[in-house]
Amino acid sequence: MKSFTVKLLASVAIILPTMILSVTGCEPQKKALPSPAPGSRIVEVKPSPMRHPMITAEESNGLNSRLSNTVKDIRDVKKASVLVIGTTAYAGYEVNSGVDETRQDAVRSEMAAAIKRDEPRITAVWTTTNPTTAKKIDKVRADIKAKKPSSTYASDVRSILNECYFVRRY
Repeated sequence: MKSFTVKLLASVAIILPTMILSVTGCEPQKKALPSPAPGSRIVEVKPSPMRHPMITAEESNGLNSRLSNTVKDIRDVKKASVLVIGTTAYAGYEVNSGVDETRQDAVRSEMAAAIKRDEPRITAVWTTTNPTTAKKIDKVRADIKAKKPSSTYASDVRSILNECYFVRRY
């Protein structure tokens, strides 16, 4: 029995100081920061702003109307409606009769440039001349303006995405 207690005491005498030292550890030496040179300036680094901040639903109501008016001012555009979701614009428009395919392509490019110029946060523009899709754009705009939940117009947004022609990503 005596050898057991001697072994136990010896183990405790070795393990206890080791555990105390490992728990407390040694504190690292603190180094003084270098002092700035006389006459030098300390420049504060500011975080960079977001590249394309999102457009809120409240903002989009006025923005949709403003961009629709911008697009209507383009030559050969008879009627237009713009819907902004996030930072993407969807434009449904009707051109004057007798406009050839080349001019329609030019109208799409002018429309994308005008939308981007009027609202720099827009990152992509999609367009359509399909009257059914243009009506869906108007319906979604009305639903957003009436502050209806997005679930009521989600299927219309999906069909607008499928039926629009991609013009440009910024």
